[in-house]
Formats: sequence, structure tokens, C-alpha cells
Amino acid sequence: MGGKVLELYSERIRRTSEKRGEKLGRLLALSDLVKDGPITADTAAKKLGISVKAFKKKASL
Repeated sequence: MGGKVLELYSERIRRTSEKRGEKLGRLLALSDLVKDGPITADTAAKKLGISVKAFKKKASL
């Protein structure tokens, strides 16, 4: 009875979509903070773990 637990395709899609949504939400929230002025693009990029250049490109700043 020690079989493998299988993951349905729909479960995998939902899980990856949730992760993408969380990442996108963080990016949008931080880009709004940069646009409004409380934080810099350097700080936002560090919080996301990406370069400033990549942050600016993704956030369309």
C-alpha cells in the first residue's frame, strides 16, 4: 500500500498559477510604491531578489 501519490494536471496548473499570481502581486505592489515615492527601485529590486534593471523592465518604469 505504499504507492506514490499522484498529482493531477489540474492541481499542478492551479499551484503554478497561484505562485505566478503571488509574484505578480508583489511586483505590482512594489512598483506602485516606487511610483508613489516611499521606496526606491533599488529597495524594491532587493526585496524581489532581482536586479534593478530587471525590476524596471518588469515594472515598466
